[in-house]
Amino acid sequence: MRDRPSPVGFTREKETIRMQILNPARAITAPALIAAAAAFGTTSTASASIYELTFSGTYDVQLLLSSDLFGEPGPTASFQYSITIDTSLDTNTEAYLTGDTIGPSTAANDYYGYSASSIIASSITFGSQTFDVGDLSGLQIGPGASADFWLDTDISTGATPTAFWFRFEDGTAALSLGQGVGGGGGSSSLLPSSTIVDNSSFFGPEFGTTNQTTISMQFIPTPGTLGAAAAGLLLVSARRRRA
Repeated sequence: MRDRPSPVGFTREKETIRMQILNPARAITAPALIAAAAAFGTTSTASASIYELTFSGTYDVQLLLSSDLFGEPGPTASFQYSITIDTSLDTNTEAYLTGDTIGPSTAANDYYGYSASSIIASSITFGSQTFDVGDLSGLQIGPGASADFWLDTDISTGATPTAFWFRFEDGTAALSLGQGVGGGGGSSSLLPSSTIVDNSSFFGPEFGTTNQTTISMQFIPTPGTLGAAAAGLLLVSARRRRA
């Protein structure tokens, strides 16, 4: 296991914002303030960096005797889930980079573990079934390597994940958002798949599955980061006018 790298203090995005500030022909607009907040709001791991992850795709619905899966008749059904993460509330420090050893396996991609405490909001509803953070079940990718969920990036750096693994269980319903494969030797990796299961039927599970889930990430400015960015831009603007 490795310690998580500190967020880069001066990224390409920050350089872009700085050049925009120093360009007299460019007005300071609300989008510029939001961009500045996103760029400068990740310089410290102690400050809040909040991101909304959105997962979307289409399930192939497999039914036995039921006419629907949580009210969705199939044969296909679209889904969209969102999970909002505050990285300052994350208490899990597990991190494995590509090529690291995880028990008997070798990591085929980066792994960053996160705690349920980092999730501050969620919208995870498919048909009549809703999951929340209390339904998360812990996930182990190897001996001593556990987290409430895994991503293949450290999102405090602003990098959007491409693979992930969450598992929610609520009575007879279960949702695997992403998947971890391997772990018994050879390589171990995360996949952007998704499966939702209804185990309530006497005749066996009914489920929806897809091998491809699209993920997007949006930075959510906090009053602190937005205010600091606005104050900095206005100060530079005032100095520019005096010059």
